[in-house]
Amino acid sequence: MLVAEDVGTVVAGRYRLVRLLGEGGMGSAWQAVDERLRRDVAIKQLRLPPGLRPEARDQLVARVEREAQAAGGLRHRGIITVYDQITDEQGLPWIVMELIAGGSLNQVVSEGGRLSPEWVARIGAEVASALAAAHAAGIVHRDVKPANILLEGDRVVLTDFGIATLEGDATLTPTGVMIGTPAYMAPEQIDGKEATAASDMWSLGATLYTAAEGRPPFSAPTTAALLMAVSRGKPAPMAHSGPLQPLLRDLMSKNPAARPTAARAASALSTLLDRPDASTASVRGRTKPAETLPPTRQQTQVPPRAPRVTRRRVLLGLGAAGVLAAAPTAYFLTRGTGPDWSAPAVLDADFPGHNAGIISLVFGSGGKTMVSASWEDVVRWWDVFDGKAVGRPFTTGEGGDHPPKTLLSPDGELLAAAGRIPGTASTGDKNTLRLWNTTTRQAVGDLTLEDTGDYARCMAFSAGGERLAVFHNYDFVIRVYNTATRERLVGFPRQGNNADTLAYSPDDKLLASASEVGDVNELQLWDIGSRAPIDPPFRHPHRIVTLAFNPSGDILASSGDDVTVSLWDPGTSTPIAKLPKRHIASIRTMAFTPDGSVLATGGSDGVWLWDMTTRQPLGTLLKHSSLVTALAFHPAGDILAIGGSDGKIRLWQA
Repeated sequence: MLVAEDVGTVVAGRYRLVRLLGEGGMGSAWQAVDERLRRDVAIKQLRLPPGLRPEARDQLVARVEREAQAAGGLRHRGIITVYDQITDEQGLPWIVMELIAGGSLNQVVSEGGRLSPEWVARIGAEVASALAAAHAAGIVHRDVKPANILLEGDRVVLTDFGIATLEGDATLTPTGVMIGTPAYMAPEQIDGKEATAASDMWSLGATLYTAAEGRPPFSAPTTAALLMAVSRGKPAPMAHSGPLQPLLRDLMSKNPAARPTAARAASALSTLLDRPDASTASVRGRTKPAETLPPTRQQTQVPPRAPRVTRRRVLLGLGAAGVLAAAPTAYFLTRGTGPDWSAPAVLDADFPGHNAGIISLVFGSGGKTMVSASWEDVVRWWDVFDGKAVGRPFTTGEGGDHPPKTLLSPDGELLAAAGRIPGTASTGDKNTLRLWNTTTRQAVGDLTLEDTGDYARCMAFSAGGERLAVFHNYDFVIRVYNTATRERLVGFPRQGNNADTLAYSPDDKLLASASEVGDVNELQLWDIGSRAPIDPPFRHPHRIVTLAFNPSGDILASSGDDVTVSLWDPGTSTPIAKLPKRHIASIRTMAFTPDGSVLATGGSDGVWLWDMTTRQPLGTLLKHSSLVTALAFHPAGDILAIGGSDGKIRLWQA
């Protein structure tokens, strides 16, 4: 096996090794010079593990020969060109291919983050066209993934046909051995069935999903858990794919027969690029030529991402900068979104551990853990996959005679605790407003209160946890703090009381507050940038207990003692609609799925789920053991955590 120190070695008397390009499980790839034809090439070397049995060795050798045969028989701009297959002095095969100067799609996404829907459509159209050529020749690739897609200028090249199958050939995979990359393998492959052209299409869908969302559609802490997640066939909801979403969902359908063919997918993706105005793309206020694909870091920076395409804009035909303005065919406009919550099932029994009501509930970064905080001043961590407690519980020690108000940041890494520390007869009790790092379990610092009798009546973290809004009981002023420095950034005076809830918009530009002003209940929006109220306020006939922005920020939901959910347009300060009355008592908490397609509302009778397209309830009431006080959706959108006033938590699954 050659290593990096073997630069300069001449293979088969012809190919001089220049540099090691990369190493994988089956071999190494080198840049080399063909000294006979005076051209740069890529040359792939087979790796044989020590102690390999003769039959296994023969299989690996045959697999390399198959790769050369599969790719070498195809002529397509999007498929790596194979020049030759040679055998070295040890009898091991090498494949000589064209040298692609650019890096892989995996490198581009890993280094620069997600790509705009336009770039993903361009890449997808090229790869789908290449797969159409391969499938027409009876070849199934079986390992389509970002690492096997190379980008060079305006070319997109599919490579690594090492585990491809040719129609009519016997399989080279030993019985019981799974070949491929788990995160990009179709469910039927994981279930032990033979890979087909439809399997390649699922892998293409997962690959384009990763490019558009900046993360794979499935993730899990172990390979076994990942395989199980893929086998279930429910990818995490998409937030950035815009009008590509319906096609990606169809490509990743668990039913192979429901997936579009490579030719159909290439046509659908190309349609996005055939518009007269697709020659340029407005990207964050600049016009950028669109004739080349996103280069790798070795060449230049990845192009800036296009502005977010909200669900509302897609439905109205207003995509990013007009390039994706209207989905050009009904194909992109007629599919449903998100996990199916019409018939949820209980995932686990009640989580034990808290002796008082759940006051805050979030899923930790990555969705592997769930964090809960209760009125007893206790924070606990839970493993989402096995339902067991993780580590020791955490307490701030600030309970006193009054239970603290605690709030977890959206990622569960910060805790805001408004409590009271008992004092002496001379000093009296001390109210506190303190930030804690839940990882180190150390206090970050205190936020200043206005008076010895002041306390935080309600609080709200910004989406990223960098800001904390606090309604101070002393002077009815909403103050916004920098959570890193504890600096006061802005204050909004309110003339009223009974402030029960605050909510930050997803882009951190708006803050919503609910207050009672005389005999009138108001929902007020505040512009963080201009530090001014947005008039007029929304008037409510009853006390508002809970507020929630949808993920795109174009809907604000409110509810409370009127037992009805009102939907508002925060951009125009106008009402949108009211959801049908289903709860029998005050609604105490609400939460949207990550894609905004479903709203959960909780009260003393349980939880209702709402389809935000039809604005009708989904399924039946989800019963809980007590008054529902906290709700949280998993980042994948297919698990709902419900916390109650009795300290119990229960998970439901779509």
